[in-house]
Amino acid sequence: MSGATVRNWARAGHLSAVTTRPISFNLDEVLALKERIRTNRFNKLRKRANKSASDTITNPEIRDAKIASDLAACIKELDDSAITAHQAVFTAALHYMAKHGEVDFSGTPSSFAHLAWRRPAVEKIMRGWYDRAGGTIYAVKPEAVHAFLGWKDCDDPLGLLYQGLSSVGTKSRTGAYFTPGDIIDATLADLGGSVASFLDPCCGTGRFLIRAARRFSLPFDQIYGFDTDPVAVDIASLNLLLAYPDIDRLPQIRCLDSLRDLANGESDCDTNHLLGAIDAVATNPPWGGCKNQDRHRNLVAHIKSGESFSLFLEKALRLLRPGGRLSFILPEAMLKIKAHADIRKLVLEQACIEKIALLGRVFAGVFTPIIRLDLSKRPAPEDWKVTVFWDGKEYQALQKRFAVNVNHAFDVAVTPRDAEIMAKITAIPHQTLAQNADWALGIVTGDNSRCVLDAPCEGSEPILRGRDVFKYAPRAPRCHIVFKPREFQQVAPERYYRAPEKLIYRFVSDHLVFAYDNQSLLTLNSANILIPRLPGYSIKYVLAFLNSRVFQYLFIKRFQTRKILRGDLETMPFPHTSPDIAAAIEHQVDLCMGGEYQPADELDQMIYRIFRLEEDEVAVIEKGLTPPPGRVLL
Repeated sequence: MSGATVRNWARAGHLSAVTTRPISFNLDEVLALKERIRTNRFNKLRKRANKSASDTITNPEIRDAKIASDLAACIKELDDSAITAHQAVFTAALHYMAKHGEVDFSGTPSSFAHLAWRRPAVEKIMRGWYDRAGGTIYAVKPEAVHAFLGWKDCDDPLGLLYQGLSSVGTKSRTGAYFTPGDIIDATLADLGGSVASFLDPCCGTGRFLIRAARRFSLPFDQIYGFDTDPVAVDIASLNLLLAYPDIDRLPQIRCLDSLRDLANGESDCDTNHLLGAIDAVATNPPWGGCKNQDRHRNLVAHIKSGESFSLFLEKALRLLRPGGRLSFILPEAMLKIKAHADIRKLVLEQACIEKIALLGRVFAGVFTPIIRLDLSKRPAPEDWKVTVFWDGKEYQALQKRFAVNVNHAFDVAVTPRDAEIMAKITAIPHQTLAQNADWALGIVTGDNSRCVLDAPCEGSEPILRGRDVFKYAPRAPRCHIVFKPREFQQVAPERYYRAPEKLIYRFVSDHLVFAYDNQSLLTLNSANILIPRLPGYSIKYVLAFLNSRVFQYLFIKRFQTRKILRGDLETMPFPHTSPDIAAAIEHQVDLCMGGEYQPADELDQMIYRIFRLEEDEVAVIEKGLTPPPGRVLL
């Protein structure tokens, strides 16, 4: 728990400070809060935004109705048995091994010693699992697991079961989500036909390993998997042994921290031989801040963000042989967000980007769209072109373009035709908001449930949220607040809220939404403030361009980060125009603010003409504003 978080909780009234410099608290009050958190009674950690507090049992996304039904029945039976997920999956694994002829028993054996195993390697894995599960074999109805574990078209039923029994909170904390088989198959297909060794540094239950073994006909000892979850590692090991029924030795799958302990170069590390030796690496790594960052800080030379997937990608590049290939499933934010500039720079320096596939939203319950990043470990030639797959189409983009972009952004949505149009737009003489505007964040109360009111009271005033902001004019505020800046977690200088004219924009959005305010309205942190000061041009002139289709097009192609960031807005080109044209634009804005919609279309036409865009170029822009499947502009 960070000191900043504790101070914010104190400011929000969850703790009462005894002293302020330094800040201190009554021990009994701290222990009481700790118990509320432990027992999931602290409302601040139970809200939807904090998924790590959720303990709901959920099933992974399964397209086959029978499999889904069997899985639900199995989970219910095991859950009703009042045993842990660890014990439940061990029990299912025992039945699964019996169905495959690996162990012989009838009824429920009283102890592990009464089991007869076909292969000592399988026995050794199950014995270790048995000991960790409490040294007990639990009785369950065989029919509850037999239908589920007997599917012929499922290569990882134990993994499905384990994911189904895992809570949303666990998956959120680990950043691990079930990877659909069709994505794994497409990933491996694009790695090529000749692979001599394969490694997954965060293998989970081994889905990549099993399918890679089958596709590439890999030698048993050239398949490597590593994970920090011992149950997942046991499942992966069993899965691989089942794929090689004539092998009776343990697979190269271990429970360890790949970032810290795998091929770390230290003298006692027995996996150092893997450095620079692997043909292919493919995985769906954890996302989010890396746990125990201090342990990993000295192991990486390039990644400062602390992002898990960046650290795994850096490690994978070190494991690959020269010319080796890599494929990672990553959040789309990796392409452009400034925080991930370090891993993009590393990729550009060390690899040829072979393909970037934008896959949309494929994980059940996860809002984030994903990409697949394919690399080969070799310097990129000057004319190297990246294949981009998006919206069912493929096109080429020069890798060197990414290298010169701000923060090395991978602006993959920019086709060659888009690049021509964007160059034409930015060639028009213009100015930007950089050094020509004031910016302010909306109020962060620290506890909206306490501070934000549904109805006015004595001393309160209206406050705008992001959802209240619409193009040109906000709707009437539906919330109220008593403005007490000292009690809020974060608040901008009051002069920005009280400015006689300002623009308010949605901070979290797929596209630009700006409204004009001359009522000195307060805003919450989902609605930020811009006060433009472009020499020679009014605030309404700026508003017209920010809401225009040209700017929407530029924003989607350049950034598309789901957050409207100041640094991005400061690059947008506001063209020089004559006073008469500026006045005409301001008149159309006034009409839009009055609730008329036709003037917005006329504004777009005027702005197209200002940028000297031809009909075919306008058509490209209009098409570029249509979201591909899996995306919705909110």
